[in-house]
Amino acid sequence: AYKLIESKKAEWSNAKHSQQWINTLETYVFPKLGGKHPDEIDVRAVVDVLSPIWSTKTETASRVRQRLEAILDWAIVHKLRAADNPARWKNNLERVLPSPAKISPVKHFAALPYRELPYVCQKLQATDTLSAQLLLFAILTVSRSGEARGARWKEISIDGKSWCIPAERKKERRELAVPLAGQAIELLKIRSQFREGDFVFGAKPLSDVAVSKQFKGIAGAYTVHGLRSTFRQWAAESAKYPEHVLEKVLGHASKNQLVSVYQRSDLFDQRAIVMDDWARFCIPE
Repeated sequence: AYKLIESKKAEWSNAKHSQQWINTLETYVFPKLGGKHPDEIDVRAVVDVLSPIWSTKTETASRVRQRLEAILDWAIVHKLRAADNPARWKNNLERVLPSPAKISPVKHFAALPYRELPYVCQKLQATDTLSAQLLLFAILTVSRSGEARGARWKEISIDGKSWCIPAERKKERRELAVPLAGQAIELLKIRSQFREGDFVFGAKPLSDVAVSKQFKGIAGAYTVHGLRSTFRQWAAESAKYPEHVLEKVLGHASKNQLVSVYQRSDLFDQRAIVMDDWARFCIPE
């Protein structure tokens, strides 16, 4: 298990991910399977680990299953057990355990209705806090909270018209150059007057809790992460932007593998048009 975790660290964008793996394994797996050789673990042993938490902590249990499957796959590759994986879901555990989707439906992040966003942006502009400025920047760039919180001055282009988020700070592990609308550029100009070091928003990155608290204080029970869905709602309502351009705005790869192979451009100019329209909606001139 530890050897697998060590080998996968390089591809995990979140430094806490390996610790989460270790924590779940030490809590749920090692007490029952830690003393077994990989080839001693069968379906019954896996079910013994999962069944106590499958209905009460379904999301955690699903992650434990996935991690256990990965560990046993590693053991198979390294000839430590036969080529059958008792933690596999399809045509295996799905015959024994109820579907996670049925007992614990996926809960999506609460997204602010897009028609309410201009009001929220107006309130953020009137709030003289660093977290309010960061939220505005995240909204205008359709970026994730962590990406905006970690924004560095060196990532802003010399002409100030784009923000290049490096691959190691992207969930998709791909660099993305974000076109900056005029409203975002003006916000950066304001921040440059209070430059404290490498980071755009403060001497060190703000905490996720501080940013979420600021947003909830203005928008209510909606989440910062849900703002990307708010953008998607707005784009769908306008119905004038190609799907593949919107996916690029969000930093997603095309779901169509053939399109992904042939569409190598980052569509910067097309995305810039979308971002300008989005900014004018969020902060009307």
